[in-house]
Amino acid sequence: MTPQLQDLLTIPAQGQDRGSASEPRRNDPRSGTPSYGELTALQFCQRRDLTVLLLNAPHAEADFAGYRAVIPVPNGQVAPHYLTGLVAGQPLGLVCPDGEWSARVAIRLSRLGYSVFHLAGGLREWYRLQQVGGCG
Repeated sequence: MTPQLQDLLTIPAQGQDRGSASEPRRNDPRSGTPSYGELTALQFCQRRDLTVLLLNAPHAEADFAGYRAVIPVPNGQVAPHYLTGLVAGQPLGLVCPDGEWSARVAIRLSRLGYSVFHLAGGLREWYRLQQVGGCG
């Protein structure tokens, strides 16, 4: 297992570098090269081409049924077996309860060559959008 992949397995202890959700976006997401991006709930809703990784949000699996694929990650740790079969150029959408952890994991996965987007505000914003009319 590569050191970079091992870094994804554990949540850093408080005070350690966790990556920054405010790091600059990398590359144009339409270019096909690895990138990191933040999507609003409405933007996320419009990206049905995403393979969604639900980080510590297994109860939300049915809410993302219309996407390419939904992979629940119950403890929020992206272990190598969750990445098996994923193609680096295939866009991933990361969702967690509040958007913080998914932002950090998205940055790390983009460094490994994946095109990754995370849902800003997490499930909180997703459910807020559903209350005001949803994706339609």
